[in-house]
Amino acid sequence: MLKIFVINGRARVGKNTFGEQVGRLLQERGIPFMHESSVDPVREYLKTTGWEGKLWDGVTKNEYWRKAMFDCKKMFVDMDKHCLDDYAIGKLHKYFGEDGNGVLFFDIRESEYICQLKEYIEVNYPEIDFKAVLIKKDIEQEFENYAYADKDVEEYPEYDYVIENNGTIDDLRGEAIKFINDLKFDEEVKNERDAEIICK
Repeated sequence: MLKIFVINGRARVGKNTFGEQVGRLLQERGIPFMHESSVDPVREYLKTTGWEGKLWDGVTKNEYWRKAMFDCKKMFVDMDKHCLDDYAIGKLHKYFGEDGNGVLFFDIRESEYICQLKEYIEVNYPEIDFKAVLIKKDIEQEFENYAYADKDVEEYPEYDYVIENNGTIDDLRGEAIKFINDLKFDEEVKNERDAEIICK
């Protein structure tokens, strides 16, 4: 079965790290996994114009470039309402096939785009399982340059999973194991040496 999980959370709460833990557990058991972002179409577009690297990529983005990328993504959606939805579905089918098995994590910050993707899948792709995940962590230091991107994170009203990341990496791996065990796999995961599990 094909599964899409929207991943959300404020900056530096461990979204990528959680994805790495889940992905490692799934791939060790032969279940394909990929982690993409709704800002990737913007990155791909900027690369075609020669704007590659330091100013906008990864953690080096400052508030100006985060807002610029947000505005660019909004421009894409204004021109084609379902461009992000089609991008996510396209990646899912490209990686796993239309009739295959696989799990796609897809980062989206804006609650309106999460709602739209959920509705789009329910109407057009009922065979795809959609869920939304919020990653939370108590962070003492606020990062001013991330405020713009973070402002809508907790506005989405229907998160299916809330992952608290306030412990060690082993604790987060434990959360990943619990997360996988709730996804209707054939066998329960206890540790990385357990027997292979198969996606229903």
